[in-house]
Amino acid sequence: MNSDRRLRELAFEPLVAAAKANPKALLTLATEAQRNGDLDRCLTLVEQALALQPDDPETRYRARQLRARAVPSWHFTMMQDHLRNEAFLEAIERAVQPDMTVLDIGSGSGLLAMIAARAGAREVHSCEMNPVIAKVAQEIVSRNGLADSVTIHNTNSQKLDPQADLGGLADLVISEIIGKDLVCEQVLPSMRDAARRLAKPGAQFIPHSGEIRIALAHYGKLGKRFVDEACGFDLSPFNTLHGARFHVQVYDPALELRSESVSLFDFDFTSRDDHPDTARIDLVSNSGTANGVVQWFRLQMDAQSSFENPPGRDSSWSWALVFFPFGEELDLSPGDRVSVTGRIVNNLLCLWRG
Repeated sequence: MNSDRRLRELAFEPLVAAAKANPKALLTLATEAQRNGDLDRCLTLVEQALALQPDDPETRYRARQLRARAVPSWHFTMMQDHLRNEAFLEAIERAVQPDMTVLDIGSGSGLLAMIAARAGAREVHSCEMNPVIAKVAQEIVSRNGLADSVTIHNTNSQKLDPQADLGGLADLVISEIIGKDLVCEQVLPSMRDAARRLAKPGAQFIPHSGEIRIALAHYGKLGKRFVDEACGFDLSPFNTLHGARFHVQVYDPALELRSESVSLFDFDFTSRDDHPDTARIDLVSNSGTANGVVQWFRLQMDAQSSFENPPGRDSSWSWALVFFPFGEELDLSPGDRVSVTGRIVNNLLCLWRG
């Protein structure tokens, strides 16, 4: 713990003690705890405020607002993604055998853990870092009558003790910590750690591998993301502050591919070895103007099934694409080659031309 955080805590606790009978003051302190990244403390203060005034509309509203701020909105879209849900459902039901111990990394609502339990797993251990989500996931598990077989652990999977927490190594590892660029939700270190410490040798993983796929593209709305002038002033230097990547919906008609797609990275989630972090590849143009590279992913669920989210996919898909602009437009002829480099830095895909 760094000294600045320790000093904040020393100053914070007397305020909590003084506000113990004041729900509005407790909620204000919960907001501060959330701002400082202490979600556990925030949730505790929210519960204390609700216990004091459970029927007060303002208290209920502010408590709900604080909880919602701690939960990314994409969780709701993801839970309603029937393509995703069916792919996991089918693979899990094929894999689960009686007396299996299953590890589910990234509980979310607890859906995948409950699928494994319903399929016949003896024990399912599911881990969720976010305390707000973990608490609700446990409630959902209980509501569906599976509390005897599903345990939600409010922790990162890399902090689990295989004996104390799981009662032994897992026979099957399920994970859905897949970000838009595949890697930004820490799937690589989490899977490597699970393979090394938490799973039996030869344990099955769902998904068992994932590809980062890319293609040359032209995005017709790119100019709208940058500034030129306003009220007669040149604002173009502000464009240097624009991000080096942004999200594009899979069904955006302004996105046109300018090459065949290729695999930039292909990760084996069952491997105990370190994954490659750099790749360089040539994309071969099929003609037209290109102003960037578009990226999506493909998951191999098991030996029988896979799915991916390429451009033009059904709009119900919960993952967007990632677009990496070049900073200039390239007028390409068929067969022209454009070299791009990809690198995984701090669990984030970086990609540039050259």
